[in-house]
Amino acid sequence: MLIIIHIIPLAVFLVSLWLFITGISTASYFSIVYFLGGGLGMVISSVFLGIFAIALWRALRNGPPGSPASASDPQTAIEQMAGWLESPLELGYRPKDISVRSSHRIMFPGSDKKTEIFVVEFTQTDGEVCRGLCGPMAWSYFDKEPNRLSDFDLAVAFSGHIALMRANQQGVFQQIEPSRVSNIKEYIALIERAGLEQVEMKGVLMFGKVLVCEFSAMQQVDGGHQPVTGVTDGGRIFVEPRSTSIFQVPTIDRFMGLLANGMLAEHGKLTRG
Repeated sequence: MLIIIHIIPLAVFLVSLWLFITGISTASYFSIVYFLGGGLGMVISSVFLGIFAIALWRALRNGPPGSPASASDPQTAIEQMAGWLESPLELGYRPKDISVRSSHRIMFPGSDKKTEIFVVEFTQTDGEVCRGLCGPMAWSYFDKEPNRLSDFDLAVAFSGHIALMRANQQGVFQQIEPSRVSNIKEYIALIERAGLEQVEMKGVLMFGKVLVCEFSAMQQVDGGHQPVTGVTDGGRIFVEPRSTSIFQVPTIDRFMGLLANGMLAEHGKLTRG
């Protein structure tokens, strides 16, 4: 219905534009009115289409009616994941096998108490066994890469991911190009003092006056060099070999999660500046 409403003013707009350009005397004055009316109609219908699209996206993301918004126990975790996976934006169907692998109490960035996270396992129709996470929201992975992380490490990264999503929605930070940061060379020098070479800044998040920088570099290992990806907040530097980094689990998610859970200092891939 909204599409039809949108097409009508568009047709009026185009016809009136043609009449006005061709200069048909009997219609030239009326074409101006139709031109403006059609244009206004397009704007109004576009607004309604936008509202409809946002509502549809939210409905699809939230899953079918009745699926829990958050998980507090294994059963609600299974139902939350089932609702998430049934969304057309995810698998589009409910897998036959969904089970809870483990649960972990994780500290979220910006929170003063721990939240229980459930690591869920499900099987796709092609037999691929994948993992997902449930808690304040659901998230899923559809390839084998994240399986290289333990359940606990995946839950910690999940906490960082959710924190960044919420911060982005609330406008807590700004994403800026490294070239626009006046003191970016100071951050590069910090990373180089930690023994990393060929540092290239990839992105910067500005939390007030605090900068969190993502970068790539080369690290000396056993007489050779290996490419790494990393994150620094100007005081701490977290790196991991690029060969073991996981596209679906960004290094910055792991950095934020480890930092919130006080695990950076004990993590093997931490390099102190």
